[in-house]
Amino acid sequence: MLKFFRKIRQNLLSEGKAGKYLKYAVGEIVLVVIGILIALQINNWNEERKRKENYQATIEQIYNVLELEKQELRSNIKGLNLQQRYADSLYNYSDSLNIEQIPGLLFYMESEPETFTSSIAFPIQNMVVNPKDKSENLLARNLTNYLSQSSSDITTSEKTISTILIKEGLPVPAVNFGYSLLMGTLNDPGYFKKKDWEKAKMLLQTQEIKTGLIQLAQQKDFEKNVFAQLAEMATNSMAQIQNLYPDVRLLYENIGIVGDGTSYKNWSNDVFLSQVDEKNAIWEALVDLNGAGIKIRENKSWNVNWGGATFPKGELEWFGPNIPTEKGKFRLVVNLSEKNYEFIPVAQ
Repeated sequence: MLKFFRKIRQNLLSEGKAGKYLKYAVGEIVLVVIGILIALQINNWNEERKRKENYQATIEQIYNVLELEKQELRSNIKGLNLQQRYADSLYNYSDSLNIEQIPGLLFYMESEPETFTSSIAFPIQNMVVNPKDKSENLLARNLTNYLSQSSSDITTSEKTISTILIKEGLPVPAVNFGYSLLMGTLNDPGYFKKKDWEKAKMLLQTQEIKTGLIQLAQQKDFEKNVFAQLAEMATNSMAQIQNLYPDVRLLYENIGIVGDGTSYKNWSNDVFLSQVDEKNAIWEALVDLNGAGIKIRENKSWNVNWGGATFPKGELEWFGPNIPTEKGKFRLVVNLSEKNYEFIPVAQ
């Protein structure tokens, strides 16, 4: 091709057609420039395509992290609500409580949720935002704001009530936010003795304990509002992502049920479900139940698990109580988008 163009130029020069030669040379330069510009444009398109693919993959990761964190935040809010209710009962209606509950509840009032820190920091670092795309920039701003808000520790280290109880000689139980109430370990009859129950009830009437309960209720209200704000920010960011990328998915794997109520009758072996709808994260399985409790979890791990309060259907609760069951064969449908479950009887 180059020899062909060179031959044309030589012929024009040899024939003394300098004007035509100059025009031809300019045209040749223009063609080369156009070719370079086209190659650059194609390269830019290709780079932008790669950027969008990586961006969407990163956004889907963030979307899934936000979903889990939103559930954790709402679970914390629920736990704080319960603490406020018990603080009110201890302050105003202590006679309505069993005396055996009082020492454990007083210690539990000062338990705190684990420090919440968002896990979207790493995927955010991989986001390459198109500076000319307003929607991408707004999403990046909102995600960064959510991340910065979630990194502040709002819990208190003050243990005013526990200090008083310990000073009065009450034994110190191991209490964990949420878990202790869920497992019913606060009123273990083998831990506190009768004298502890009576002393704790007497201390409820002191101004120090009453003031401590008021301060605790106020602190729990503050924490609850912060978690609610973060949950709302996570929800809004997820809605933005869905609007930008309608095909975004909730990604789960190896969903199963575990517990004494399964055919394995233990809390180690899972009965696995099959995913029947990837977009809506719906999982199903035929299961044999024996009437005891079960839970739903991912990857045989307690890091991601759900419980529930009702049978044969109900709402999934993040780290919730064991789901009650009845004996029989059922088709279990778990909707992880809507966060609900249903056990449908199967004719024998």
